[in-house]
Amino acid sequence: MSGTGGHVKQLVATAALILSGFANAALAEVPEVVIKQAQLETFAGRRAAAFYSVEMGGGSWVLISIFSQPFGRAIAFEAEAPRRWVARRQSGRGSEFSMHTRWADSSSCPALVGVLWSLSRLEMGSLDVPGITPLMPSAGVQPVPLPADGPVISLWGVGMQPSGAPITISASGIGGELDAWGRLAEQDLAECWSEEQPTT
Repeated sequence: MSGTGGHVKQLVATAALILSGFANAALAEVPEVVIKQAQLETFAGRRAAAFYSVEMGGGSWVLISIFSQPFGRAIAFEAEAPRRWVARRQSGRGSEFSMHTRWADSSSCPALVGVLWSLSRLEMGSLDVPGITPLMPSAGVQPVPLPADGPVISLWGVGMQPSGAPITISASGIGGELDAWGRLAEQDLAECWSEEQPTT
């Protein structure tokens, strides 16, 4: 998804969800090679279960990888599912990762669980087919114009269809529900990031 304009307008914060400002999306796409590299990297022997990113101006971006871990202090909604989540935050520019990596751990930051819970409940919407998809003004839903500028938020992972069948998800957008989720996640995780890598 691309927009017009060209400079970072404002840094919102420097934490998690990578919602660190308003940018020209056309200048800040996360390269496919970066995503593929992150998908191959492991933490404690596990590959990330999900990723999200925010592209910023000048070709810079931040990428968050989410790892689930069956060890450590349990933080879960069900007693029979003791789990722990670790998030890795990497920044970069173009097709290069920086050397700066930060971490968040649900055993010391319960807010990470809330962020992931809300991510699992995020409604992605449906495909817009011109000439077929209704605008729904009669239902009180007015069309939302495509924003020209803003942080481009992207998600990658495996999801579930209404039938329970798995589906690979890759979504990017400016504004709307995805943007709102990202801003809230950035706010909630702002105090969670640490230079110290979690231990197993």
